[in-house]
Amino acid sequence: MVVPVISRKRGVYLNLTEPTMAAMSVNTKMLNVLQKLNLQQAFPNFEREKITPDIVCRLSTHEMEILGVSSGIDGFSRLITFLKCTGNNTSRTVLDCFFSGVAKYGIPNKVRSDKGLEYVSVANYILIQKGPNTMVTGKSTHNQRIERLWRDVYEGVLSYFYNLFYFKENEGYLDPLKLTNLAALHFVFMDEINRKLQFWAEAWAGHRLRTVNSSPLSLWTSGQLQNARQELSEGKGKQYGAGL
Repeated sequence: MVVPVISRKRGVYLNLTEPTMAAMSVNTKMLNVLQKLNLQQAFPNFEREKITPDIVCRLSTHEMEILGVSSGIDGFSRLITFLKCTGNNTSRTVLDCFFSGVAKYGIPNKVRSDKGLEYVSVANYILIQKGPNTMVTGKSTHNQRIERLWRDVYEGVLSYFYNLFYFKENEGYLDPLKLTNLAALHFVFMDEINRKLQFWAEAWAGHRLRTVNSSPLSLWTSGQLQNARQELSEGKGKQYGAGL
């Protein structure tokens, strides 16, 4: 998703002589979203989509120094279930982000992601909880819901920090090869990024989706009620108990 300033394989610093062109290339890729597909899900929580691109990041020779963003979105309502900036993208960190969404919205029936190793713990968890065929993996470009979300998140929040970090690096204020610089970057900016991400996610939940003329939060709420009515009509009401 971004042009790294460090090569992971060789650990060589890339001298970007034309940073503006590099930024334009990134923006072009971010805006190059596939055409919308007709992939309406049956109910909320039917399929949770997630992926973790390192949009706001500076790669170093140490994997732990990545500043990345993790997100989950409900496939039916487009409600964001979690959106968080973290200091790394290890499997455990992604699982913790996933659990924050589970705590608020429950365990999804299915999860979709790409084939990155950072999703191994999430895959193990969902397969244990929901059984086989509940973890769908594939190319991130085929995950249309999350691709569209990341375009909007980048434009609404992350592009500011991305351009700011590039500016600081080009002016010599930030050296991505120095661990002290990266630690300071995390300390100063991570909370602010998360604050803006949370504010943006709350606004997203209440904004009207043009195709359905309703907000993600409204779709989620009505879908949960519809799920409950269907389960009761199918004779599954015993698990809810009886109120007299």
